[in-house]
Amino acid sequence: MDPKDRCNLYREGRGFFLKFFLKCNQNCLKNAGNPRDMRRFQVVVSTTVSVDGHVLAVSDNMFVHNNSKHGRRARRLDPSEAATPCIKAISPGEGWTTGGATVIVIGDNFFDGLQVVFGNVLVWSEVGHSRQSPSQPGAGPCPHRLITPHAIRVQTPPRHIPGVVEVTLSYKSKQFCKGAPGRFVYTGKESGG
Repeated sequence: MDPKDRCNLYREGRGFFLKFFLKCNQNCLKNAGNPRDMRRFQVVVSTTVSVDGHVLAVSDNMFVHNNSKHGRRARRLDPSEAATPCIKAISPGEGWTTGGATVIVIGDNFFDGLQVVFGNVLVWSEVGHSRQSPSQPGAGPCPHRLITPHAIRVQTPPRHIPGVVEVTLSYKSKQFCKGAPGRFVYTGKESGG
């Protein structure tokens, strides 16, 4: 057994148990090895490093199977199929109608490419880059960055009138959080005297 392989000793009830994580170090070419020559192992517990010493216990034969999928390409999962992203909070929860406020959208199951929608304005971007929002020509770039799977930093798009907008998420035209959207309050600047 390779010394890098893991072995755990744990106690359950009145007994001690050893749990081994074995891996087959055979190459992973198609039809590698001889399937008739099964890879069988035994675990020996001894008082010495050598198995020639005093043996305390010997396990039954164990077969270790290399579970690789030879020659198959892994199917790339659409990240939105894994777990549904949802919004828990937006901080700060309000900003000026002029837009450009940096807010953090907090939630679960965020991933690269997920986009934030303020009302019906999609905040376009690639992680760490800026792009023009196609629904607001001339509105300027709306940078957005995935911080963690639980936080996205985004700049709010401008809005013509004050009020509350629903904040949802989108990925490849698929909408998320429609049933439980976040909320952002746009406030107008009061003219000072």
